[in-house]
Amino acid sequence: TAITTTKSDGGVVIKWTAPTVGANQLPITDYEIRYGSSYAAGTPVAKTKSTVVVSDFFVAGTRTYWIVARDTYGNESTPVSATFEIQNPGTPTAITTTKSDGGVVIKWTAPTVGANQLPITDYEIRYGVDWATGTLVGIAKTTTITHSFFNASERFYFIKARDIVGNETATAGIESFTIQNPATVTGATIMINEEDALLTFS
Repeated sequence: TAITTTKSDGGVVIKWTAPTVGANQLPITDYEIRYGSSYAAGTPVAKTKSTVVVSDFFVAGTRTYWIVARDTYGNESTPVSATFEIQNPGTPTAITTTKSDGGVVIKWTAPTVGANQLPITDYEIRYGVDWATGTLVGIAKTTTITHSFFNASERFYFIKARDIVGNETATAGIESFTIQNPATVTGATIMINEEDALLTFS
């Protein structure tokens, strides 16, 4: 009873309270934990003599954990369950694009990691008309990356965060950068003498 599921650095922590052993019940020797749609069809997580176990993280979604107590003769209790949800990382925000000597500098703010989200390991950056068909700029472990210059045009950059099991931001952050053609030459004058013509600009 009193099953709880929480996130730790190492995985999903499942805790429960040992049932009371009644006058006609045998001592409990261990517990078996599984996950899935039911205990009978579930995937084994662990067998333990304690009232806590840590399960691996998993791809974004909800997982149902089942627990049974087993006594000295192998009799099992009715399975009880608890769920835990893992959510995709949030969207990178406050994206900026600026020019530097080395290229277009793209910076962003890391999304907050909530109680049901996993630590972020890196970011994927693409450019194009959308994320799905975009061209890879690079993978960054920090919140900045520099991309090479390009022909005069507007380019859209897309950024997604990725967590420790590969879950990605559902909706990419987006920002653009425009490179313009050089300004038109102005102030041209022609000076003519008897031998040659001299064209100057100001």
